[in-house]
Amino acid sequence: MSTSNDTVCVVMPVLNEQAYIREAVESLVAQEYEPLEITVYDGGSTDGTLDILKQYPLQVTVELGLGQMAAINRGWSRTSAPFVTWMAGDDKLKPGAIARLANELRDHPEAAVVHADAEAIDAHGRVMAQLKPGNVQLPELAFWFTLVPQSSMIRRQALERSGLMDEGRRFAADYDLFLRLAQYYRFHYVPFSAAQYRSHADSEDSKNYEKVGEAVVDVVDAFFRRADLTEVQRGLWPRARTGSRCFAGGTFCLAGKRVRAWNMLWQALQGDPSLLWRTRLGRHFLLRLISPVQIPPFRLKGRSLVFRGIE
Repeated sequence: MSTSNDTVCVVMPVLNEQAYIREAVESLVAQEYEPLEITVYDGGSTDGTLDILKQYPLQVTVELGLGQMAAINRGWSRTSAPFVTWMAGDDKLKPGAIARLANELRDHPEAAVVHADAEAIDAHGRVMAQLKPGNVQLPELAFWFTLVPQSSMIRRQALERSGLMDEGRRFAADYDLFLRLAQYYRFHYVPFSAAQYRSHADSEDSKNYEKVGEAVVDVVDAFFRRADLTEVQRGLWPRARTGSRCFAGGTFCLAGKRVRAWNMLWQALQGDPSLLWRTRLGRHFLLRLISPVQIPPFRLKGRSLVFRGIE
C-alpha cells in the first residue's frame, strides 16, 4: 500500500457488469497518474465480469452479497491515500481526469471535494447530454443534487468528520454523503469534462425511479433533522423541501405514479413555491406533471431529472 501524499484510491464495486466493465476498466487503467490504487469489489457476478477483470492488473476481491456502499467504505477504510473516489462498472473516465482532479484538490487545501463536468451517455456510448453543475456548495446541493459523483474526488481526511457512505441506503447514498461533506467543508469546481455517466434501461436507478425519488426526499429530510446544523444551514430548509419534492415528483412521473407526483407538488408548495417556476428543476417537474405523455430522461432541455446515483 502506497503512503505517498499524492496517492489516489479508486474503489470500483461491481456486480454482473459484463456489458460495460471492459470500457470502464480500460478508461481507469489508462489514466496517466501515479501512484494510483485501484480496488475492485465484486459482489458475486455470475456473467462474464470476473473473466474480464482477470485480464487487467487489478486488485479484485470477490465477496458474495457485498453491497455497493459497503464495498466503497471498505476500500476507503483500508487505504492511506489522501484522495479517494469511486467508479461504477458502467461509467467511464476521460483521459487525464484523475491527474486533473488530484492536482486541483492538492492545490486547494480549503476544499474537501473537487468536482467537474461529465457527459451522459446511453448504452451504446452515444452522448445524450452535457452535465455542467457549476459551483456547488451546500445551498445549491440542498436544493438539487447537480454535482456529478462520477467526476468528483474527495479528501479522505474529511470523511473522518462527515462519515462514510450510509450502508443502509441503496439509493441516494452519494447525495447523503455529499450533503454531510458540504455541511462542514467547501467544494471546488473545475469546468472540464472528467467522466461519462452511463444511463441505460438496466441500471438500478432506471429500474427504480419511484424508490430513487423516495430516497432523495428521505435523505434531505434526514439531513435537516441533524442537531449540529447552524442557523444559516437550517434556513435552507424551505428551499430544500421544494427541491427534493420537485425531484421526487419528476421521478414519480417517470415511474407512471401520477397521484404521488401531484402529492409532491402539494408538498413542494409548502416550502418555497416560487422555485417551481424560477428554477429549471421546478419547471421540468411541472412540465412532466402536466404532459399527457411520459417524457423520457434527457428529453428536456438542460440537466436531466434522472438522479446521478451509483448505477
